[in-house]
Amino acid sequence: MVLYSSKLSSRFKRDKGILKSSHDNEVNDTVNISEISEEKDIILSNNSSQSVITDLADVEKNLRKALLEKISSIPVWADYDSEKQKDLIRTFLLNASMDIPSESMPLLVDSLYNSILGFGPLEDLIKKDNVSSVIVNGTKNVYIEIAGKVLNTEIALSEEQIKLIINNILSISGKKAEKLSDIWSCTIQNLLISVISSDIASSGTVISIRKFPDYNIDSLLSSGIMPREIFDFLISAIDMKKNIVISGDINSGKTLLIGTIINSMMLNKRGVLLQEMPQICLKSGEFMNFLVKKSQENFPVILSELFKMMPDYMLIDLNSYVQGIAEKKGVILSLRSSSVNDAFSKLVSSIMVEENCTEKYAKHKVLDCFDYIIQINNIHGETPKLTSVVELTPARTASLSIKTIAKLVDGEYVMEIPQPLTSIRAESLISESGLKSSRFYKTK
Repeated sequence: MVLYSSKLSSRFKRDKGILKSSHDNEVNDTVNISEISEEKDIILSNNSSQSVITDLADVEKNLRKALLEKISSIPVWADYDSEKQKDLIRTFLLNASMDIPSESMPLLVDSLYNSILGFGPLEDLIKKDNVSSVIVNGTKNVYIEIAGKVLNTEIALSEEQIKLIINNILSISGKKAEKLSDIWSCTIQNLLISVISSDIASSGTVISIRKFPDYNIDSLLSSGIMPREIFDFLISAIDMKKNIVISGDINSGKTLLIGTIINSMMLNKRGVLLQEMPQICLKSGEFMNFLVKKSQENFPVILSELFKMMPDYMLIDLNSYVQGIAEKKGVILSLRSSSVNDAFSKLVSSIMVEENCTEKYAKHKVLDCFDYIIQINNIHGETPKLTSVVELTPARTASLSIKTIAKLVDGEYVMEIPQPLTSIRAESLISESGLKSSRFYKTK
């Protein structure tokens, strides 16, 4: 395909002076994360052995913005296959007023193509290991999350760049723009992407790109979210198919815990996962994954069909009680609540509304349906910690119905965990993850 004489390829001819230093209102695509993070940024060094690669990296940084502007002006760009798009980029480079060695051309074309196909100016941020999420607040700001802290990169995208990123997301995910609502989400590899359109976001289109955490026992315990003894007890309760409520603040680690339970403890179990957004990436081929909302019209029908399949476990990450699970065993339910009492009250209220029953009956049903409530909170707004575990049992008095078996007090856990403390299954899982199991120790 000869592009050099076509009208389309002529758009890729660069104007002189495009490599000048950026001005005040231009986007800084090369933000140095080391300036806002204690961790050293991974940047190609200027060692003589890497001089060619370094030079190419510098050239690419200067070319990227100009190339994005060219592409954003062509509505049919997304309709071309990868080879045609690379040809257009090659045309752009050949018409640049700079000397690019012929042996370096393929590397530069591929690098620019991968950058544009993905997330454009956000690509460098997403690739950094210490960045867990990137948030685009319209054309105003781009934020990143590092170690639980949200930082302003001082990058500002143009409308054209945001449109290009959205088009690339749609192209890679296979979603159709005309079928999307004002709020939509998708997954691309290990990324969960959520988009809020400018129709309802006054600041402009909001894009959230969050990396899936690594769901495994080692990372869970090393994060300090809970001590090994409570984890050991949790495995025993799951093996006995106890019904468990995982309650916690926003971003407290509820989904992390559910994902770890599935991908580390239930790889050979038949199970069902219900979630509103695709936040958990499943490794188990035995699990069925459904993206549903309780408000959708066919939700009761879906639930009824799932019950008929008789799964070993049901994990419900819908932040709500689901009618009909009282008769099931092996249910794990997530709930957004700040305390055990708040979680219990929320369950009671949900049952009263859904089943049109009295408060007394609803309380009895909660106590009869669920065995444990595990509470996780963000300590000082930063570090997720398991703060309490309570056991639920139907009894004559409320004081006997809810028994605290583990609680975080002044940085230490006070525990009265029922026997047996561990199970063979839990010991095996901990051993496989390379961790030493200890049944009796002081936890801090």
